[in-house]
Order: sequence, then C-alpha cells, then structure tokens
Amino acid sequence: MFLAILIIGFTSMVSQVILLRELMAAVGGNELLIGLTLASWLFWAGLGSSLPGRLVDKLSRPHLVLGLAQIITSFALPAVIILVRARLLFPDLLPGEMVGPVPILLLSLLSPAPLASLLGVQFILACRIKTSPFRISDFGFRIFHSAFCNPQSRVPTKWVCNLQSEQSAIPHPQSEISHPKSEISRVTSVYIIEALGASGGGLIFSLLIPMMLPLKIIICLSLLNLISSCFLQIKTMRRFSLKLGVFALGGITLIGLWMGTERMETISQSLRWQNLKLVKTQDSIYGRVSITRLGDEFSFYENGGLMFTTRDRIGSEELVHLALLQHPDPQKILLIGRGAGGTLLEILKYPVKEIDYLELDPLVIELSRRILPPEDLNALEDERVRVRHVDGRSFIKQTKQTFYDVILVNLPDPSTAQINRFYSREFFSEAKQILSPDGLIAFGLTSSENYINPELQRLLSCIFNTLRSFFDRVIVVPGETNYFLAGGEAADLTLNSQELIKRLKERKIETIYVSEAYLPARLTPDRVAYLQRTLIEGGAGRINSDFTPIGYLYYLLVWGAHFPSSVQPLITTFSGMGPEVPFLAVLFFLIIMLPLALRFRRKLPVITAVMTTGFAEITFQIIIILAHQAIYGYVYYRLGLIMAMFMVGLVLGGWWIRRQMSEDRRQESGVRSQRSNQSAIRNPQSAIERLTRIQLVVVIYSFLLPFVLMGLAKSGGGEFIFILLPLVAGIMGGLQFPLACEACWEEGRTGKITGLIYGADLFGACLGASLISLALIPLLGLIWTSFFTAAVNLVSLILLWITQK
Repeated sequence: MFLAILIIGFTSMVSQVILLRELMAAVGGNELLIGLTLASWLFWAGLGSSLPGRLVDKLSRPHLVLGLAQIITSFALPAVIILVRARLLFPDLLPGEMVGPVPILLLSLLSPAPLASLLGVQFILACRIKTSPFRISDFGFRIFHSAFCNPQSRVPTKWVCNLQSEQSAIPHPQSEISHPKSEISRVTSVYIIEALGASGGGLIFSLLIPMMLPLKIIICLSLLNLISSCFLQIKTMRRFSLKLGVFALGGITLIGLWMGTERMETISQSLRWQNLKLVKTQDSIYGRVSITRLGDEFSFYENGGLMFTTRDRIGSEELVHLALLQHPDPQKILLIGRGAGGTLLEILKYPVKEIDYLELDPLVIELSRRILPPEDLNALEDERVRVRHVDGRSFIKQTKQTFYDVILVNLPDPSTAQINRFYSREFFSEAKQILSPDGLIAFGLTSSENYINPELQRLLSCIFNTLRSFFDRVIVVPGETNYFLAGGEAADLTLNSQELIKRLKERKIETIYVSEAYLPARLTPDRVAYLQRTLIEGGAGRINSDFTPIGYLYYLLVWGAHFPSSVQPLITTFSGMGPEVPFLAVLFFLIIMLPLALRFRRKLPVITAVMTTGFAEITFQIIIILAHQAIYGYVYYRLGLIMAMFMVGLVLGGWWIRRQMSEDRRQESGVRSQRSNQSAIRNPQSAIERLTRIQLVVVIYSFLLPFVLMGLAKSGGGEFIFILLPLVAGIMGGLQFPLACEACWEEGRTGKITGLIYGADLFGACLGASLISLALIPLLGLIWTSFFTAAVNLVSLILLWITQK
C-alpha cells in the first residue's frame, strides 16, 4: 500500500508538469496558461476527491477499485499527451499563431480533467483502505515475508484465496499492535506519503527532462501504475508462478514500448505542424525547441512561440542598424537573446571588437549549429563572439567592470512576467550601470504602422515612461515594430533620416532593408510626432517594475483587443479597477461568512480555514518563484527545487502533527484507562485551537513575506532563503490537514470527511491559482498580493476564534 500511495503523489507531480509543458508547446503560453491549467488540475482533483466520498465509504473492496483506477490512469497518461499534441479541439490553429482566450480556456480546463480526477479518487480510496479493518499493506508484507524470507513456511490459503468478502479476510489481532493507530492517524499517513511521492517526482523529473523523451517518461509512469496495481491485486493470485508471469509480461511490455518510443515521439510531435516539415524537436530544462522547414527556410520555435526564421532579415537589420548607427564607434556589444537568426551577422558588419551573446538555453545554440546556413554559422563561430548560457538579468548583475557601447535586447514583447523583467525599472537601472558614457540600450515592441489603439497606447507609454525615468535621452522609431533607443546625456541619438543615411554610407554598411529608400519613409516627421504625442498622452504615470508588472497587465489588454467579442470588455473593466477593490471583496466575504459561522460553529470555520490556507499555499509558491526569477534570474532547476521543498514541508508538517496527536492520545488513554482499548480518543476542540494558532501563523507569514523579498532584492544575496521560504509554507499546510480531520471526523465516514477536507484544500488552491495568474499579480503586484492573502486568511482566523467562544 505504501508503494501505491507513493505512486499517486509521484504520478500527480510528473504528469502535471509534463501536461503543462505540452500545452505550452501546443499553443504557446504565459502565466495565464500556467495559472489556468494549474487551477483546472486542482479543480478536477478536488472534484474527484470530494464527490465520490459517500460512495467510497460503501465499498467492500476499495483496493480493487484503486487498482482499477491505476490501470485506467496508466492508459490515460499517454492518451492525454497525444491528444494535446494533435490539438483535436482546434485543428485549424497554425503554428506560431496568436491563440485566443477560448482555445486557451478550453484546453486548460479539459486537458487535466481525466488525470486529475482519477488521482483525486485514488487519494480517498487510499484513505479508505488505510482505515479499514483489513490493511492491504500489512497483508502484502506477510505474503512477501512468507514466500521469500521464510520459504519453509506456507502462506495460509485463506489469506490468498478468499474472494468472497472483504470482511472474511483475517484482521490484525489487537495484540500485535503495541500502540493502536487511529483512523485520523492513518489518513494523515496517506497525506504524508502522497506528498513524499510528489516531492520525489518533482526532483526526479527535473533530472530526467534533458535525458529522456517525454513519451518515455510517460510510459515509465504508466508502467509504475500498472506494477502498483499488480501489487494491490496480489491477494487474488493463487500461485507464485502466476505472479511471476504478470511481472514478466509487464517487463516485456515495458521493453517493447521503450523500443518504439522514438518513433511514437516523432509521429505525435509532427501532428501539430500541419504542412510544415518538422526537422527536429527536443526538450531541455528550459522548454521545448522545435525546428520546421518550408523549402529552404528554417523556423525555430521555443515553447510554441516563434523565435526566428533564417530567411527573415528585416527584423535583424532594423534592431541592429537603427541602434548601432546611433553610436560613433561601437566596439563592445551585449546581445540578449535570439542572435543566431541573423542578428549576429548584422552586428559583425561593424568593426566591433567583442560581442557577448546571451542565450539561456544551450539547446538553441546546439541545434543552430546543425541547421543554420553557412553565413549565419560563420557569424556564430566568429572569434569576436562569446556565447554565454546565462539569464540576461543575472549576467548584468554580475558584470561589474565591463562597460558596453550598445545593449541590444532581442526578446519578445512582455507577454509573460518572466519577459516583463527585461522592460522593468530595475532592469533599466542595472543596464545603465554597465553602459559607457555615450552608450545606449535598444529594444523593439510590436506596434502598428499608422494607428495605435488605446490598449497598445497604454503598453507603449508605460515602457516609455519607465525608460525615461532612468535615461536622459529616449527616442522611439515608429513602425510595425517601435524601436526604443535610450542613453545618457553624452549619447548622440537622432531621428533625422538624412543623418542616419550619411552614417550608413560613411561606414560602408551593406544592407537590404535599412537603406536610403527605407529610412526617409520610416522616419517621416508626421509619424514621429504622432508616436511621440501618443506615448506622452497615454502613460498616466505608470511605471513597470519587477514586483508590480504593470507592463504584463497592459500586454494582456493588447492580447484581448485581438478578440473583442469574447474577453475585451471583461479585461478592460478589470484593468480599470483600483487596487482597493480586492480588499473590499475580502470585507464582503467576512460579512457573509460571520452569520454562517455562528450557525455551523464547528465544520464551516474549519473548512473555510482549509480553503484559505490552500489559497495561501499556492500564492506563496507563485510569489516566491516570481520573486526568485526577478532577483536572481530564472533558473529552472531551482524552480523544481522550490516546488520540491514545499512538498517536503508538507511531509514534515504532517509527520510532526501526527506525532503530537498520537502523544496526546496516549496521555489521554492513560488518564481514561477504561477507554484504553479504543482505537482513538479525539478532541475536536483542541484541534480547533491548534488550527487557530496555525491560521495566525499563516497571516503573519503572508504579511512578513513582502518585507523579506524586498530585503533580498536590495541585498542581492541570501539565495538560500528561497529554499527555506517554501519549506516553511509547506510545513504550515502539512500541519493543517490532520487537525482539520480531527475537528470534523465522523465515525464510518472516512471517504466523505477526507474527500471534503482534501477537496476544500484543492478548491482553495484552485481559486488562488486562477486569481493570482488572471488578476492579482498583474493588478496588485507581488507585494500587495501577499497582503491580500493575509487579509483572506484573517477572515478564517476570525471565524475560528468565534467558534471557540
């Protein structure tokens, strides 16, 4: 039984991450997709654990149902992944196409449904088995010990062959148990083991990503579920030879599937690319890199988004020449992102001495060396080019003695909180410190040639205002892509087309698009004046920052404007709300819950506390991850470590409170000797008192977390604290589940109570994941989102306090 519960947690973590990566590769994605998918997973898992609770209590053989659920899971795992890759819900979507809210919502809602609901059902089935008189874990151990450790002894036939009734199986004599465990203690052990499996799954998966194909990982996961099911059904097997045959068949199946995985991987990956030929696709710890071919043109995609196309030179020419022509003698260049698609080739047309090219994912460079045409490959191999696989923010922070003439930020628009870090005031401040006195920074944002709508105006003006708060001189080149150029007082920046043409001729730079015919049309006085007026009038003074990513919110508005019939009115209304609205909603929540708490004095406050703590736990994880990437750069293997440390905290918290509750029961049993033979002596009021203290700690943690993060941002050190923060958060969550079971327990209703509490935890986390990604982080930022979480949990604290009066 231990193995079955461990695999439930392991399967949940690994399949969740793989599904999320597949969705991002299928339709692209940002924190919106991540949050919706995570919220959907938690919703379906909560549904699977709460709805069947009463039915599970009536099962006579729950271990058989659990084994069947694991068999279904083993087949559902590869099926869901292949269906996501095929994009059967939206087959007309083109690769790299902007995906609207309806496909994203449906994919994120429906894709996790089969797996999450199955795993939710398995959790309460495991709780039911552990609290039943016949415990399959001990039964399996006895068979194993008798068959393999003591061959002289024979396994009693009635242990193995009794198929009539669960009640006819031999229970454990009370004398064999020195300290009887209560039902709550056994349920807690399921919670702890499941969290242990999830933490192991997160760590192991982070190691397997660069070494194994996704389908290989999925097939191994399927086989683990099949093997676990075989162990659960072991008492129905009469002979050892039959057991050996089942495991041999599983081994042969594993080898056969393993040998055919590469072919299956190629076919399933090619389903989404339609008329394009898929040349190569490969996963790294940073995401999935795919290369397609159309004639002689190769296109590179990362996580579903187009990076660059080998024959598309106009973007590279515009960024490089509009920037480098502004400097009298550019010698040292820093290029952040997407240099292999022609940008390096354009920079090398100047007599530069050094180019530091930052590309986070080494796989992009590795595949580029195999695919790129000779001219681009020669640029990549030039001795003046130094390729560094490091996050751009992290590199700039560590660079102290080097001063660059030009910094080129060749990244997408701030469509994610991760990319938004390269358009924030913190980044501009750091970049300014490593520029030479006449140096400049340049980047491009998607725009419109002749008309800028209000949504786009907010975004462009926000970035413009943020840039102007640190640089003395800022100019913007109008066009389909607006190029922002900024430098200090010594920077010689101009939008005079004739001056730029003169510099181009003097330096004898050969170009195709940025030419004598191109520049006057691009820099007409009326276009320059219109853009300047638009940027000044539309900013409302908002500054984009790491901890308040307003640029990310404004990008969501631009995205919503492409689909006006569905979400644009909703997003516009939401963006116009003030930061006080969420806090007024918390006050309204308190007013509603107070009379209900007085009516249902025991269960409702406890369930509310479980939900708000689940809300807080997912909020803490997201805030810690975003803060880590903002301060230290986005390091993916540490992301896995942060998630794993949270699960370790759950294990430690659950183990400690389980031990404390057992000690309390033993002391109570000593006082009440007449009840010493009972399996448990429960004290709901004591559990509620402990829950109240834990809820107070959650509120204090929520309030103090922003100050810790701001301190780390100022110092730039103490990275080990990011390992402790999720650990502490996990401990608080682990403490709560057993106490909530203690407070709400009803004899003979294991499935109902366990499903209710576990489902409340997941539904709270579901609400948190959706609100955090959709609203709170873009609207409030990290700091005030944490304060909002403190206010939400303060409501639960008040309700619990009232319960004790």
